[in-house]
Amino acid sequence: MESFNLDIFNFKFIDVVDILLATLFIYYIYSLIKNTIAANVAIGLGVIFLIWQLIIFFKLVFLERILGALMSVGTVALIIVFQQEIRRFLIHIGKNATLQRSKFWVKRLMGTSLDMENSHLGLIKPILDACKTIKKTRAGALIVFAKYYEEQLFFESGSEMIDAQISKRLLESVFQKNSPLHDGA
Repeated sequence: MESFNLDIFNFKFIDVVDILLATLFIYYIYSLIKNTIAANVAIGLGVIFLIWQLIIFFKLVFLERILGALMSVGTVALIIVFQQEIRRFLIHIGKNATLQRSKFWVKRLMGTSLDMENSHLGLIKPILDACKTIKKTRAGALIVFAKYYEEQLFFESGSEMIDAQISKRLLESVFQKNSPLHDGA
């Protein structure tokens, strides 16, 4: 009696780890692009790739060359099309929770007061007071509270860095239409 050869099912532990990591990576990419226009673009690219594989299978030489040329510039096109998603992915990796925990310990070792850093109550009152005054003048103000922001992107956008404590008068002056710091929006 002949033995049945199962070479295709001969998995090693590293193969299982490889498959799990690839699955996590694909799921992570999917979670970044779901409910965005990029998801539709990815589906469209997948359909084009399947058509290209069918053309190769049926040996349609002329169409294979045309789509092959398109696929050769596909990497650059993917980077351009998915620029925002790639950027979000890299930012998310940079803002990893383990990195944030290490910042906590660095601040703790350096003696930075965590109570001062977590105390946002002193910042809210001047902002609310400034908003009330701005409302009375019937002017507009757009204030964004961000948990994380990219300093490099901020500096490259032409924005002006103000190294000052938040106060009612500072915010009122920034949102005056004739202020040099007002962007005119």
